[in-house]
Amino acid sequence: MIPSLDPDEKRMYATEKEENFRWIARILASQSSYTLAERDRAPTDTEKELEELGQFAEIASNNTVPIAFILENIKILTQPNFPLQDYHSLQSAVLISEFFGDVAELHCYVCYRPAQKQLLVATSGTTSPIQAMQDLRFLLIPHPSGTGRVHTGFQTLYDGLRLKMFAAIQKGFEDYDVEELVLTGHSMGGAISYLLALDILTGIVPISNHPRVKVATFGAPRAGDEALVTYWREIVKTHRATHGPQSMVELCVKGFNDGVHTLPPYFLGYRHFTPNCFWYAHGNLYSIPPSECEVSLFKFPPSEHPLLHRKGGHNYYNKHDMEKVLRRLKLVDVKLHDWKDKYRLALELELQEPRKSILARVVL
Repeated sequence: MIPSLDPDEKRMYATEKEENFRWIARILASQSSYTLAERDRAPTDTEKELEELGQFAEIASNNTVPIAFILENIKILTQPNFPLQDYHSLQSAVLISEFFGDVAELHCYVCYRPAQKQLLVATSGTTSPIQAMQDLRFLLIPHPSGTGRVHTGFQTLYDGLRLKMFAAIQKGFEDYDVEELVLTGHSMGGAISYLLALDILTGIVPISNHPRVKVATFGAPRAGDEALVTYWREIVKTHRATHGPQSMVELCVKGFNDGVHTLPPYFLGYRHFTPNCFWYAHGNLYSIPPSECEVSLFKFPPSEHPLLHRKGGHNYYNKHDMEKVLRRLKLVDVKLHDWKDKYRLALELELQEPRKSILARVVL
Protein backbone atom coordinates (compact mmCIF):
# COMPACT_ATOMS: atom_id res chain seq x y z
CA MET A 1 0.00 0.00 0.00
CA ILE A 2 1.34 3.46 -0.90
CA PRO A 3 1.21 5.98 1.98
CA SER A 4 -0.63 9.25 1.42
CA LEU A 5 1.32 11.76 -0.65
CA ASP A 6 2.03 15.26 0.56
CA PRO A 7 1.42 18.28 -1.77
CA ASP A 8 5.07 18.45 -2.92
CA GLU A 9 5.02 14.77 -3.89
CA LYS A 10 1.74 15.21 -5.73
CA ARG A 11 3.27 18.03 -7.77
CA MET A 12 6.35 15.93 -8.47
CA TYR A 13 4.31 13.04 -9.83
CA ALA A 14 2.05 15.42 -11.74
CA THR A 15 5.07 16.57 -13.79
CA GLU A 16 5.94 13.04 -14.92
CA LYS A 17 6.18 12.71 -18.69
CA GLU A 18 8.25 9.52 -18.95
CA GLU A 19 6.96 5.99 -18.52
CA ASN A 20 7.58 4.51 -15.06
CA PHE A 21 6.13 1.06 -15.86
CA ARG A 22 4.04 0.87 -12.71
CA TRP A 23 1.26 -0.70 -14.78
CA ILE A 24 3.59 -3.54 -15.77
CA ALA A 25 4.50 -4.02 -12.11
CA ARG A 26 0.79 -4.35 -11.30
CA ILE A 27 0.46 -7.10 -13.92
CA LEU A 28 3.71 -9.04 -13.55
CA ALA A 29 5.13 -8.31 -10.09
CA SER A 30 5.23 -11.46 -7.98
CA GLN A 31 4.71 -11.21 -4.23
CA SER A 32 7.33 -12.74 -1.95
CA SER A 33 6.32 -14.71 1.11
CA TYR A 34 9.42 -13.29 2.79
CA THR A 35 8.85 -10.15 4.86
CA LEU A 36 11.78 -7.76 4.91
CA ALA A 37 12.95 -6.57 8.31
CA GLU A 38 15.44 -4.07 9.66
CA ARG A 39 18.06 -6.83 9.66
CA ASP A 40 17.78 -6.91 5.86
CA ARG A 41 18.79 -3.28 5.42
CA ALA A 42 21.83 -3.04 3.16
CA PRO A 43 25.07 -1.86 4.79
CA THR A 44 25.47 1.90 4.80
CA ASP A 45 28.68 1.74 2.76
CA THR A 46 26.94 -0.37 0.09
CA GLU A 47 24.04 2.08 -0.09
CA LYS A 48 26.48 4.99 -0.41
CA GLU A 49 28.46 3.21 -3.11
CA LEU A 50 25.33 2.49 -5.14
CA GLU A 51 24.23 6.12 -4.84
CA GLU A 52 27.62 7.18 -6.24
CA LEU A 53 27.65 4.67 -9.09
CA GLY A 54 24.02 5.46 -9.85
CA GLN A 55 25.02 9.00 -10.73
CA PHE A 56 27.23 7.69 -13.54
CA ALA A 57 24.56 5.25 -14.72
CA GLU A 58 21.86 7.91 -14.81
CA ILE A 59 23.70 10.53 -16.87
CA ALA A 60 24.44 7.85 -19.48
CA SER A 61 20.75 8.07 -20.41
CA ASN A 62 21.22 11.73 -21.29
CA ASN A 63 21.65 12.15 -25.04
CA THR A 64 21.57 15.95 -25.21
CA VAL A 65 24.58 17.17 -23.22
CA PRO A 66 27.96 15.59 -24.05
CA ILE A 67 29.64 13.89 -21.10
CA ALA A 68 32.77 15.96 -21.79
CA PHE A 69 30.74 19.15 -21.28
CA ILE A 70 29.20 17.76 -18.08
CA LEU A 71 32.57 16.88 -16.56
CA GLU A 72 34.19 20.15 -17.65
CA ASN A 73 31.34 22.16 -16.08
CA ILE A 74 30.54 19.86 -13.19
CA LYS A 75 31.19 22.45 -10.47
CA ILE A 76 28.48 24.65 -11.98
CA LEU A 77 26.08 21.83 -12.85
CA THR A 78 26.14 20.56 -9.25
CA GLN A 79 25.15 23.92 -7.77
CA PRO A 80 21.66 24.30 -6.26
CA ASN A 81 18.87 24.32 -8.88
CA PHE A 82 21.22 23.14 -11.63
CA PRO A 83 20.48 19.72 -13.14
CA LEU A 84 23.11 17.72 -11.23
CA GLN A 85 22.99 19.43 -7.86
CA ASP A 86 23.27 16.14 -5.93
CA TYR A 87 25.73 14.42 -8.29
CA HIS A 88 28.96 15.23 -6.50
CA SER A 89 30.62 11.89 -7.31
CA LEU A 90 31.07 13.07 -10.90
CA GLN A 91 33.38 15.90 -9.89
CA SER A 92 36.69 14.03 -10.07
CA ALA A 93 35.93 11.85 -13.10
CA VAL A 94 38.09 12.01 -16.22
CA LEU A 95 36.45 11.15 -19.54
CA ILE A 96 38.24 8.54 -21.64
CA SER A 97 35.71 8.03 -24.42
CA GLU A 98 32.08 8.71 -25.29
CA PHE A 99 30.41 6.96 -28.19
CA PHE A 100 27.17 5.69 -29.71
CA GLY A 101 26.53 2.15 -30.88
CA ASP A 102 26.16 1.15 -34.51
CA VAL A 103 22.71 -0.25 -33.69
CA ALA A 104 20.05 2.31 -32.67
CA GLU A 105 22.77 4.75 -31.53
CA LEU A 106 22.86 3.44 -27.98
CA HIS A 107 24.89 5.83 -25.80
CA CYS A 108 27.88 4.74 -23.73
CA TYR A 109 30.90 6.37 -22.11
CA VAL A 110 34.01 5.30 -20.24
CA CYS A 111 35.65 7.40 -17.53
CA TYR A 112 38.26 7.12 -14.80
CA ARG A 113 37.89 8.01 -11.11
CA PRO A 114 41.40 8.78 -9.83
CA ALA A 115 40.73 8.59 -6.08
CA GLN A 116 39.13 5.16 -6.43
CA LYS A 117 41.51 3.97 -9.20
CA GLN A 118 38.31 2.95 -10.90
CA LEU A 119 37.62 2.55 -14.61
CA LEU A 120 33.90 2.89 -15.22
CA VAL A 121 31.78 1.90 -18.23
CA ALA A 122 28.26 3.38 -18.21
CA THR A 123 25.59 2.39 -20.74
CA SER A 124 22.34 4.20 -21.38
CA GLY A 125 18.90 2.79 -20.87
CA THR A 126 16.26 3.00 -23.60
CA THR A 127 15.84 6.59 -24.80
CA SER A 128 14.36 6.33 -28.31
CA PRO A 129 11.64 4.45 -30.20
CA ILE A 130 14.21 2.61 -32.31
CA GLN A 131 15.91 1.34 -29.14
CA ALA A 132 12.52 0.36 -27.74
CA MET A 133 12.02 -1.78 -30.85
CA GLN A 134 15.13 -3.72 -29.86
CA ASP A 135 13.72 -4.15 -26.35
CA LEU A 136 10.69 -5.82 -27.92
CA ARG A 137 12.82 -8.37 -29.78
CA PHE A 138 12.57 -10.72 -26.81
CA LEU A 139 12.91 -14.06 -28.59
CA LEU A 140 15.82 -16.04 -27.19
CA ILE A 141 18.74 -16.84 -29.52
CA PRO A 142 21.93 -18.83 -28.84
CA HIS A 143 24.52 -16.84 -26.93
CA PRO A 144 27.86 -16.41 -28.77
CA SER A 145 29.55 -18.49 -26.05
CA GLY A 146 27.61 -21.51 -27.25
CA THR A 147 26.03 -21.93 -23.82
CA GLY A 148 22.50 -20.79 -23.14
CA ARG A 149 20.33 -18.27 -24.94
CA VAL A 150 20.15 -14.49 -24.85
CA HIS A 151 17.61 -11.75 -25.58
CA THR A 152 17.81 -11.00 -29.33
CA GLY A 153 17.49 -7.22 -29.04
CA PHE A 154 19.92 -6.78 -26.14
CA GLN A 155 22.56 -8.90 -27.86
CA THR A 156 22.09 -6.92 -31.08
CA LEU A 157 22.51 -3.62 -29.23
CA TYR A 158 25.57 -4.95 -27.43
CA ASP A 159 27.12 -6.17 -30.67
CA GLY A 160 26.81 -2.61 -31.98
CA LEU A 161 28.78 -1.31 -28.99
CA ARG A 162 31.24 -4.02 -28.02
CA LEU A 163 34.25 -3.11 -30.19
CA LYS A 164 34.04 0.55 -29.11
CA MET A 165 33.72 -0.58 -25.51
CA PHE A 166 36.74 -2.85 -25.83
CA ALA A 167 38.86 -0.05 -27.34
CA ALA A 168 37.89 2.42 -24.61
CA ILE A 169 38.54 -0.10 -21.83
CA GLN A 170 41.94 -0.94 -23.30
CA LYS A 171 42.81 2.76 -23.47
CA GLY A 172 41.77 3.19 -19.85
CA PHE A 173 44.11 0.43 -18.74
CA GLU A 174 46.94 1.82 -20.85
CA ASP A 175 46.60 5.41 -19.58
CA TYR A 176 45.68 4.94 -15.91
CA ASP A 177 46.39 2.88 -12.82
CA VAL A 178 43.23 0.77 -12.60
CA GLU A 179 42.39 -1.38 -9.60
CA GLU A 180 38.67 -1.79 -10.26
CA LEU A 181 36.57 -2.04 -13.42
CA VAL A 182 32.93 -1.03 -12.96
CA LEU A 183 30.17 -1.77 -15.47
CA THR A 184 26.96 0.10 -14.78
CA GLY A 185 23.66 1.02 -16.35
CA HIS A 186 20.06 1.88 -15.62
CA SER A 187 17.29 -0.18 -17.21
CA MET A 188 18.37 -1.80 -20.48
CA GLY A 189 21.86 -0.39 -19.84
CA GLY A 190 22.11 -2.83 -16.95
CA ALA A 191 21.37 -5.77 -19.23
CA ILE A 192 24.09 -4.60 -21.63
CA SER A 193 26.48 -4.31 -18.68
CA TYR A 194 25.98 -8.00 -17.92
CA LEU A 195 26.66 -9.02 -21.52
CA LEU A 196 29.89 -7.02 -21.38
CA ALA A 197 30.76 -8.65 -18.04
CA LEU A 198 30.38 -12.08 -19.65
CA ASP A 199 32.97 -11.16 -22.28
CA ILE A 200 35.31 -9.71 -19.66
CA LEU A 201 35.25 -12.69 -17.29
CA THR A 202 35.68 -15.17 -20.13
CA GLY A 203 38.75 -13.31 -21.43
CA ILE A 204 37.26 -12.03 -24.68
CA VAL A 205 38.11 -8.54 -23.46
CA PRO A 206 41.76 -8.72 -22.36
CA ILE A 207 42.42 -6.75 -19.17
CA SER A 208 45.70 -6.69 -17.29
CA ASN A 209 46.56 -7.26 -13.64
CA HIS A 210 43.21 -8.91 -12.85
CA PRO A 211 41.47 -5.89 -11.30
CA ARG A 212 38.29 -6.19 -9.31
CA VAL A 213 35.25 -6.35 -11.58
CA LYS A 214 31.99 -4.87 -10.39
CA VAL A 215 28.58 -4.85 -12.07
CA ALA A 216 26.10 -2.27 -10.73
CA THR A 217 22.65 -2.24 -12.32
CA PHE A 218 19.46 -0.34 -11.55
CA GLY A 219 16.05 -1.58 -12.67
CA ALA A 220 17.58 -3.89 -15.27
CA PRO A 221 15.45 -6.39 -17.22
CA ARG A 222 16.30 -10.07 -17.53
CA ALA A 223 18.67 -10.79 -20.43
CA GLY A 224 19.10 -14.55 -20.72
CA ASP A 225 17.68 -17.98 -20.02
CA GLU A 226 18.45 -20.35 -17.16
CA ALA A 227 21.32 -22.06 -19.00
CA LEU A 228 23.07 -18.75 -19.71
CA VAL A 229 22.55 -17.61 -16.11
CA THR A 230 23.95 -20.89 -14.80
CA TYR A 231 26.95 -20.45 -17.10
CA TRP A 232 27.46 -16.91 -15.75
CA ARG A 233 27.30 -18.04 -12.13
CA GLU A 234 29.85 -20.79 -12.78
CA ILE A 235 32.18 -18.23 -14.38
CA VAL A 236 31.81 -15.94 -11.38
CA LYS A 237 32.47 -18.81 -8.97
CA THR A 238 35.63 -19.79 -10.85
CA HIS A 239 36.83 -16.19 -11.05
CA ARG A 240 36.40 -15.71 -7.30
CA ALA A 241 38.11 -19.00 -6.52
CA THR A 242 41.10 -17.91 -8.63
CA HIS A 243 41.38 -14.22 -7.74
CA GLY A 244 39.62 -13.89 -4.38
CA PRO A 245 36.02 -13.50 -3.16
CA GLN A 246 35.98 -9.74 -3.79
CA SER A 247 37.41 -9.98 -7.31
CA MET A 248 33.89 -10.01 -8.74
CA VAL A 249 31.06 -8.04 -7.12
CA GLU A 250 27.44 -7.81 -8.27
CA LEU A 251 25.23 -4.94 -7.12
CA CYS A 252 21.87 -5.51 -8.79
CA VAL A 253 19.10 -3.20 -7.57
CA LYS A 254 15.40 -3.72 -8.24
CA GLY A 255 12.89 -1.04 -7.28
CA PHE A 256 9.42 -0.94 -5.78
CA ASN A 257 6.68 -0.51 -8.39
CA ASP A 258 9.16 -0.75 -11.28
CA GLY A 259 7.90 -3.20 -13.86
CA VAL A 260 11.05 -3.30 -15.99
CA HIS A 261 12.89 -5.84 -13.85
CA THR A 262 9.89 -8.18 -14.24
CA LEU A 263 10.62 -8.27 -18.01
CA PRO A 264 10.94 -10.34 -20.07
CA PRO A 265 8.62 -12.51 -17.96
CA TYR A 266 9.87 -15.49 -15.98
CA PHE A 267 7.35 -17.76 -17.71
CA LEU A 268 9.13 -17.14 -21.05
CA GLY A 269 12.26 -18.78 -19.67
CA TYR A 270 14.15 -15.63 -18.66
CA ARG A 271 16.16 -15.34 -15.44
CA HIS A 272 18.14 -12.66 -13.60
CA PHE A 273 21.90 -13.14 -13.65
CA THR A 274 22.69 -12.65 -9.97
CA PRO A 275 20.98 -14.42 -7.07
CA ASN A 276 22.13 -11.67 -4.68
CA CYS A 277 19.88 -8.70 -5.38
CA PHE A 278 18.96 -5.52 -3.57
CA TRP A 279 15.47 -4.05 -3.36
CA TYR A 280 14.92 -0.30 -3.21
CA ALA A 281 11.74 1.15 -1.74
CA HIS A 282 10.88 4.65 -0.47
CA GLY A 283 14.54 5.65 -0.17
CA ASN A 284 15.59 2.50 1.70
CA LEU A 285 17.79 -0.29 0.34
CA TYR A 286 17.36 -3.92 1.39
CA SER A 287 19.33 -7.10 0.72
CA ILE A 288 16.96 -9.86 -0.35
CA PRO A 289 17.54 -13.61 0.09
CA PRO A 290 18.95 -15.45 -2.98
CA SER A 291 15.82 -17.60 -3.05
CA GLU A 292 13.81 -14.43 -3.82
CA CYS A 293 15.97 -13.12 -6.68
CA GLU A 294 13.16 -13.49 -9.23
CA VAL A 295 10.53 -11.90 -7.01
CA SER A 296 9.44 -8.30 -7.48
CA LEU A 297 7.37 -7.29 -4.47
CA PHE A 298 8.03 -7.46 -0.73
CA LYS A 299 6.37 -6.50 2.50
CA PHE A 300 8.67 -4.30 4.53
CA PRO A 301 8.61 -2.66 7.95
CA PRO A 302 7.65 0.94 8.67
CA SER A 303 10.64 3.25 8.30
CA GLU A 304 12.01 5.47 11.06
CA HIS A 305 13.17 7.88 8.34
CA PRO A 306 11.12 10.15 6.05
CA LEU A 307 9.77 8.20 3.09
CA LEU A 308 11.01 9.19 -0.36
CA HIS A 309 9.42 8.68 -3.80
CA ARG A 310 6.61 6.70 -2.26
CA LYS A 311 4.92 5.71 -5.52
CA GLY A 312 8.14 4.11 -6.72
CA GLY A 313 8.65 3.42 -10.42
CA HIS A 314 11.38 3.07 -13.00
CA ASN A 315 12.90 6.55 -12.73
CA TYR A 316 13.27 6.68 -8.94
CA TYR A 317 16.47 5.03 -7.76
CA ASN A 318 19.30 6.19 -5.48
CA LYS A 319 17.16 8.93 -3.90
CA HIS A 320 16.98 10.68 -7.30
CA ASP A 321 14.14 11.79 -9.53
CA MET A 322 15.93 10.72 -12.69
CA GLU A 323 13.32 12.17 -15.03
CA LYS A 324 13.73 15.63 -13.51
CA VAL A 325 17.50 15.42 -13.86
CA LEU A 326 17.34 14.45 -17.53
CA ARG A 327 14.60 16.97 -18.24
CA ARG A 328 16.68 19.78 -16.78
CA LEU A 329 19.78 18.68 -18.67
CA LYS A 330 17.74 19.25 -21.83
CA LEU A 331 17.48 22.90 -20.81
CA VAL A 332 21.28 23.25 -21.06
CA ASP A 333 22.22 24.53 -24.51
CA VAL A 334 25.92 23.77 -24.86
CA LYS A 335 26.15 25.87 -28.05
CA LEU A 336 25.49 29.12 -26.16
CA HIS A 337 28.23 31.11 -24.46
CA ASP A 338 25.73 32.31 -21.84
CA TRP A 339 24.18 28.88 -21.34
CA LYS A 340 24.01 29.35 -17.55
CA ASP A 341 21.80 32.44 -17.82
CA LYS A 342 19.61 30.85 -20.46
CA TYR A 343 19.28 27.76 -18.31
CA ARG A 344 18.12 29.80 -15.30
CA LEU A 345 15.48 31.53 -17.44
CA ALA A 346 14.28 28.24 -18.90
CA LEU A 347 14.12 26.73 -15.43
CA GLU A 348 11.99 29.63 -14.20
CA LEU A 349 9.54 28.95 -17.01
CA GLU A 350 9.50 25.25 -16.19
CA LEU A 351 8.82 25.90 -12.52
CA GLN A 352 5.98 28.24 -13.41
CA GLU A 353 4.45 25.74 -15.77
CA PRO A 354 6.27 22.59 -16.98
CA ARG A 355 4.83 22.88 -20.50
CA LYS A 356 6.53 26.25 -20.95
CA SER A 357 9.94 24.59 -20.79
CA ILE A 358 9.30 23.23 -24.27
CA LEU A 359 8.68 26.77 -25.54
CA ALA A 360 11.79 27.92 -23.69
CA ARG A 361 13.99 25.47 -25.55
CA VAL A 362 12.61 26.69 -28.86
CA VAL A 363 12.81 30.41 -28.10
CA LEU A 364 16.09 30.40 -26.22
